[in-house]
Amino acid sequence: MNKKLSIFILLFVSLMLIAPVAAIVSVTNDYYTIYIDDGGQGEFTVGTGTMHPYPNTNVLYGGTGYPGTSWFEINFYDLSDIATLFDLQSYYQGVAIDTNSMTETWDIGDSFFSPSTGNFVIARTLTAHGDTYASSYVEIETTFTNNLTSTINFGFWDMWDLMIAGSDDAIMRTIGPQIMWTGNFQGWYPPMFSAMEITDVAPPLNTFSIYIPFEGVDFTPTVPDNFIYGDWSPVGHWGYVPSGGYSDSGIAFVYGASESSPISLATGESTTIYQYISTNAEAFNINVPSDNNVSPVSFLPLYRVKLEQAIEMWECIISQLPEEISEENALLIESVQSFMSGAITLTNPIYANGQLSKAIDQMLLIQEAFDIDCVK
Repeated sequence: MNKKLSIFILLFVSLMLIAPVAAIVSVTNDYYTIYIDDGGQGEFTVGTGTMHPYPNTNVLYGGTGYPGTSWFEINFYDLSDIATLFDLQSYYQGVAIDTNSMTETWDIGDSFFSPSTGNFVIARTLTAHGDTYASSYVEIETTFTNNLTSTINFGFWDMWDLMIAGSDDAIMRTIGPQIMWTGNFQGWYPPMFSAMEITDVAPPLNTFSIYIPFEGVDFTPTVPDNFIYGDWSPVGHWGYVPSGGYSDSGIAFVYGASESSPISLATGESTTIYQYISTNAEAFNINVPSDNNVSPVSFLPLYRVKLEQAIEMWECIISQLPEEISEENALLIESVQSFMSGAITLTNPIYANGQLSKAIDQMLLIQEAFDIDCVK
């Protein structure tokens, strides 16, 4: 049994015996769903939404609604103290929910910084952006505000637990420049590539990839001092040095990585870190390289045939739909439109062909629901 599954089962049983189940809160744009454990320390995770090509599955571990294995640590250099997310539980202020975003806050008070007065505030906003699959992504905006009476110097170590669909041992490659797919754990000090792509198995057999950008046109990711692809859970702790690989994996963003180059905030100052994640490279204008053993061009003939087939079937279905449509069937129709949009906008015929296959599968369900006979 997966060790993290064992942890969750044990935790669940313990909570049933001694306390109410933790309050999991979420927001979604229908393509991505963000979850926060508002009854714990504020751990988060990301999964796919109902309109995603692969609905209700993991983008990060626990993405089906069970946050708990991604966390952060703060190294307060002036205090010679490393505070984990769990150490800060008593300062956790909970979650404020908006339409497509949630903001959680830690207000670290006098008892932590004594004899200093005032407080140190961490506010983290997680937002599901976009109204189509092609435009959707998740933004994580973390703001640190120093209300202490003196300057504070610190480092921020943010770990995300990887799990693509059902694979806990996600593999990766960098883009711009590109490296070969690998599960070997390694670090970059700092990262000098434009994006990282992470997936379950090497394409074209993979389920989907996630993309983490380090540069952008319409947005500006905050480039960490260090970036590490490593072994969960050690990759989530300060000072981890990657080794080994091809096992349970996570990534760490490290900002203010050393006492000689900290994040430094004078009294009254704030700073914000921006991070992004999506399963669609086009959301970030990332040019995905062709895989080493498969040429996307070879899929063009199949793609063109299937596109013509899908358009013909869809036109036939639309012409026969009744005026009154249930909410359940309306979601089916919307999913076809999403898959067709993905097939037309994706530049890689391999992935576009997959979108068309999903669109056709949904069309067959619609035909069955409305007793429509359209040629496949």
